[in-house]
Order: sequence, then structure tokens, then C-alpha cells
Amino acid sequence: MYGVDVAKWICAVAQVFPQLAVAAYLYFVGETAYAFAIAGLVLPQLYYIKMLLLVDPVANDIAFQTSCQPFFFLGLVATALCMGQHDWAV
Repeated sequence: MYGVDVAKWICAVAQVFPQLAVAAYLYFVGETAYAFAIAGLVLPQLYYIKMLLLVDPVANDIAFQTSCQPFFFLGLVATALCMGQHDWAV
């Protein structure tokens, strides 16, 4: 529908933007350590997006997913640990 060039940018934005939004939210509610941890976990993802996804998304699909997903899931774990310790998150 979109083609490879548009799809690779949609994939990159859809992966990184929500994580940065959560990091910004946690920063503004006073959870700076978790916010910086999540933002730090985005940095390797940006590197792999630039080196693998944007160069050739079809050829580097598996390498991109295996490189980025651990950092993405660690960000999810960091968010869950942060939210789990607050009553306002329920």
C-alpha cells in the first residue's frame, strides 16, 4: 500500500515515538531515572534504524528485528517496573 520507502519510516517512527513519549511522561511526573533509562534504550534502536532499516529494509529485516527488539522490550520492562510502584498507575 505505501511502498518500501514510506513503510520503513512508518516503522521507525512507530517504534521510537511512543517510547520517547513515555520517557517524557515519566520525566514530567518525577521519575527521571526511569525516563533516562528508557531514553537511553532508544539510542541503540536509533543506531540500528539508521544502519539497518533505512539502508535496506527488505534485506536487513531479520537483523533489524533481532538487534532492536531486546532494547524495545527492556524499555517495556522499565516502564512496567516504574508504573507498578505507584498507586496512580492502577
